[in-house]
Amino acid sequence: QIIADQLPQIQPFDLNTWWESHRLLSPLHHLATFLEEILLARIPQQRIVIFIDESDAILQFAEKGNFFSLIRTCHNLRSEKPIYNRLTFAILGVASPADLIADKKLTPFNIGRAIDLVGFQPEEVKPLEEGLRAITVQPAVVLARVLYWTGGQPFLTQKICYLLLQEEEITVGEEIAKVDQVVQSEVLDHWEVHDEPTHLRPIRDRLFREGGQHTGQLLELYQTILLAPLEEGIIANDSRIQLDLRLSGLVVKTGQGRLRVYNPIYAQVFNQTWVITTLANLRPYAEALNAWVASNFKDESRLLRGQALQVAQAWVKGKKLGDDDHQFLNASQLFAQKTIARQRMTWLLAVFLAIALGLGGLTGWQWWEAQQKREKLAQTLEEVKKRRQEADEQRLEAQRQAEESQRKGEELARALEEAKKRKQEADEQRLEAQRQARESEKNRQQAQQQATLAKLEMQTVVAGLSPGLVNGYLDQALLLAVQAYHLVPNRETQGNLLRVLQSMDGRLKYFLRKHQKSVRSVVFSPDGQILASGSSDSSIILWDMQTNQQLGPPLLGHREAVNSVAFSPNGQWLASGSDDNSVILWNMKPPPHLVQRWQEHTRSVETVAFGPDNQILASGGYDNNVILWDVNAKKRLAPPLQGHSKAVRSIAFSPDGQRLASGGEDTDVILWDVKTYQRLKPKLKGHSKTVTSVVFNPSDGRLVSVAGNSGIILWNMKNYQPLQPPEWQNYSGWVNSLAFSSDGKILVGGSGNNNVILWQTEPLKFEQFWPGHSTSIGSIAVSPKDPQKLAAGTTDGSIILLDMQASKKVISETLPEGHNDKVNTVAFSNDGDILASGSGSQGGNGDNSIVLWDVMNRKPLGPPLRGQHSDQVKSVAFNPKNSQELASGSADKSVILWDLKNFKDPQPLEPPLLGHSGGVLSVAFSPDGQWLASGGEYGDIFLWDLHNRPPRGQPLRKHSGWVQNVTFSPDGLQLVSGGSDRNILLWDMQTKQFVESLSLEHDGEVKSLAFQANGQLLASGSGDTNILLWGLNTRKRFGSPLRGHYSGVTSVAFNPQDEQMLASGSYGSDILLWDVQTQTPIGQSLYGHQDSVNSVAFRSDGKLLASGSADKTVRLWDVDPQSWVKKACEIANRNFTEKEWRRFLGEERKYEKTCPQFEVQVDTE
Repeated sequence: QIIADQLPQIQPFDLNTWWESHRLLSPLHHLATFLEEILLARIPQQRIVIFIDESDAILQFAEKGNFFSLIRTCHNLRSEKPIYNRLTFAILGVASPADLIADKKLTPFNIGRAIDLVGFQPEEVKPLEEGLRAITVQPAVVLARVLYWTGGQPFLTQKICYLLLQEEEITVGEEIAKVDQVVQSEVLDHWEVHDEPTHLRPIRDRLFREGGQHTGQLLELYQTILLAPLEEGIIANDSRIQLDLRLSGLVVKTGQGRLRVYNPIYAQVFNQTWVITTLANLRPYAEALNAWVASNFKDESRLLRGQALQVAQAWVKGKKLGDDDHQFLNASQLFAQKTIARQRMTWLLAVFLAIALGLGGLTGWQWWEAQQKREKLAQTLEEVKKRRQEADEQRLEAQRQAEESQRKGEELARALEEAKKRKQEADEQRLEAQRQARESEKNRQQAQQQATLAKLEMQTVVAGLSPGLVNGYLDQALLLAVQAYHLVPNRETQGNLLRVLQSMDGRLKYFLRKHQKSVRSVVFSPDGQILASGSSDSSIILWDMQTNQQLGPPLLGHREAVNSVAFSPNGQWLASGSDDNSVILWNMKPPPHLVQRWQEHTRSVETVAFGPDNQILASGGYDNNVILWDVNAKKRLAPPLQGHSKAVRSIAFSPDGQRLASGGEDTDVILWDVKTYQRLKPKLKGHSKTVTSVVFNPSDGRLVSVAGNSGIILWNMKNYQPLQPPEWQNYSGWVNSLAFSSDGKILVGGSGNNNVILWQTEPLKFEQFWPGHSTSIGSIAVSPKDPQKLAAGTTDGSIILLDMQASKKVISETLPEGHNDKVNTVAFSNDGDILASGSGSQGGNGDNSIVLWDVMNRKPLGPPLRGQHSDQVKSVAFNPKNSQELASGSADKSVILWDLKNFKDPQPLEPPLLGHSGGVLSVAFSPDGQWLASGGEYGDIFLWDLHNRPPRGQPLRKHSGWVQNVTFSPDGLQLVSGGSDRNILLWDMQTKQFVESLSLEHDGEVKSLAFQANGQLLASGSGDTNILLWGLNTRKRFGSPLRGHYSGVTSVAFNPQDEQMLASGSYGSDILLWDVQTQTPIGQSLYGHQDSVNSVAFRSDGKLLASGSADKTVRLWDVDPQSWVKKACEIANRNFTEKEWRRFLGEERKYEKTCPQFEVQVDTE
């Protein structure tokens, strides 16, 4: 009924009437028939997804196995009935595939892809910060602490955020304490009372779902994990018991293959005491233990013996239990040993007595017989007495237990009444808080009624930039980000634009979007200048690869979907095959025009291909035939080639033109002799599903075929047997299309799960990546002139152009190889034309070099400067008044001044400046270029007077550790130094004396310092992961710490043209851009380096950021928002359609071009 209610109302549909007309069918057959006859028929063309939630609840149904078998059948029907390719089931809930069909007589649920759901990541919860601003000026700090407690668990994260909003405004500096207090009082204390809506109870209940031994095993495993450090856990082995524990939600598998408790809340609620108590309630000897404890540990009749003791000992193995359990089991073991010893002694005495009595003759026998009768009577009386005593004890025990139960019942009733009262009070307080919140919100909204329309519009657009959209349709996300920036060009919209560009793979170059339905085929012309695309909208579009724009009007000749297009090798002809059963030959001489239509196929034409001689065209289709055509004579060459029992889906000519390969829905690959029109050899067997693509390697003539998701086969053309290189089996998803590069070294595939797949033969390499659209790639092509240029056609009507040689990052690039050791420092010349970088490492390979880079051309100006420094280069700096003078400081204790007039052979200006007793870690010029400061390993700072040649050094000593950084204030009046002693010291440049030490607020060494261009603020980066801002006039800290890095901060730099932008690098290989005014990151972390970022520096125009890393590379980052807009528009390569505009910006705002250089985009279906 739910599905029926959502059917398009084009034609009336009465479910009751339809059900009655199929009344002889079982409910399951009703559903199967409904899916094919109604659902797929009433919603043609479009993809359909049926979401099945609470799958663990479905497992309680008697028919669950048959229900999930039906879903598997729908999946398997895709190879026989293409309409089922449009139907997808998404099964949500706490269950594994093995649970869905548990009946061993049925085929297991072995289709689909299991998706492990993970918690919120820090970058994913950024939108929650906006809501927390109502109670804190540091929402990022509050949210970070919330994530600490919840581990990113979505429900708990949102619940705690909601609870925090009920609190009063949080004082600066009290954020962490406040979050901890709310979690303790509102979640952990009396958790069963506060567990509304329920979350913790269902987790507990899942542990007890199967009960008995299984629950004990789960608790035993959980106890082992609980006793391990929270962040480490134990090694995950994906056993069934581990999987069941993960499905409970209590533990999570980390990216490092460890199993740990999901979060500290779970660890405290379901703690060691809870586990011991729960295990105790499960133990098989609970009743006996309780009675033994009640007797003050004295009643030996309650101790275990025999098999009961063995069962108990087996049960406790591996479990951490309480002292009472261990005392009870030890006492039982000791009692059992004593009993065995007594029985053995009694037997020995009996034997000895028998021997003695035998010696006494008959009189002894008579005496013994009488004695035996007396003893038997005494035993009987003793047994009666014992049973009466036991009955009295049992009656007293039953009475005691009844009294105890009554007492506990009364206590429980009082506790429940108290809990009910507290809950009622909490509800009243919550309702009052909600009322006050609503009142406050009403007042806030009234106060904001005068906010600008642009601001409201910007919020509307930004709201559309959800992760689902960014990861689904990247061209839309790019346009949204650009439009938001146009409306309100502020940090928030800059960050959104940066976030979208960062989410991209830089190899994605352009989107082409003119087709109104799915693109079924793409092909490059032989010279690579034109791309042709065929679409379900029945049109063919030609694209100019120089401008990436449509070349002339669409080619219109087919009446239905165009399934395949192909250029002749000489580029003179274009062929197309269609669902209208026709093959059309187009003359490509401008203007392109139709010259021949063949209509001899009786069903849709799925594939067309030219032979290498330009004379023969082949076509295959759903009539199971392959037809060869004479291009010059415009007629069929021979009768149809018949060999397939189902549709022909793909054909390809061998490089020499002597053979033709065809692949079909019958799972076969057939080779044909083009001259004799006969089948060569037996059919090539090896696939189990529809053969979706066949292609010959142009370099060696070997054939490759792919069949959906059943694997790729490389065929041995001598014996026609499969060759399956392991490198080609790394991908198990559905592949729709294959294409070789012209040199045969790269094979590419377009997949049904939206990825591009690459197999490289020299060297062997496999890779897959997401090209920017969450829709299936139906066709893929490689440019004949440039094997790195790809085109992919998608089912949403887009064509994606890719450059496989481009950087994987859109806004950054790695400079060509220049260093072969860690890069420690980077610096721009004042004119921005030259970048200097210095390298080396302790115990390294002796690189110890400086490279000068031509920034415009992105290449070194000359060979690396080596041989002057004998140890690693730690710092470089340009003279701000003379870009041809460079200073370098080294771990060899020296400072060198370089003359850069001759870039090909720079030479030192002076002999090395010596005076430091240890390595030189930092060098800096004064703004007037007259002084050079250097900081060293043993706490010494030298001021070098450049008026004199050679310069004379003046030592300044105050630090008690390494001087990690020195920098001058923009007015040149102050020198600031930071060190491993956590101190930041201010020095007067007029008196050359120490002035003041800024308060010790860093918890780690001060690694880097940077002044704002106006000299108002100083930034300090520390190994404690924080960045602090300091007011130079007040000598006090400004605002709150900038927290965003998860490793120590190594370098900070202010943008010289944008005083409110700060850049920072860290040991964690990430770079962050900061808005100093709001003290929040701009966008998300910039990743590109593979190791510690040791140095960052802005170019003088503020549009470029350089970074040097321990990964031995230097990267340049585009940090110009105007450039981001340009790049986003170039990649999107279009404007919004009017339908998209209304969707994202509403009806009220008049349509405008987001990217002025492009025309208005036509709406697609």
